[in-house]
Amino acid sequence: RVSPALCLSTELDGPGDNRIDIWRLKRGEESGAKLWLRSLRSGQVQHYEGEQGAERMVRMELADCVVQHYEGDKGAERVVRMELADGMVHYYEGEQGA
Repeated sequence: RVSPALCLSTELDGPGDNRIDIWRLKRGEESGAKLWLRSLRSGQVQHYEGEQGAERMVRMELADCVVQHYEGDKGAERVVRMELADGMVHYYEGEQGA
């Protein structure tokens, strides 16, 4: 449940073709935790969970309909499942880079 004092905000960031759309929770004028980020050029969408400053990516949707699911702390996220457009699902184990 989201506090009534919180609202969603969106901002555009980045130069020219590399612009991104960032959605955040916001309390008054204070910018809050990042919820998702969308690349306007590629259509890639990244979903985040966690408190402001500790947001970690939990899912990435690619333009070719591939969905990657992540686990791990911020900066150490790793793919644990990849769902392909044809319905095939790949599972991954181990730490990032292992």
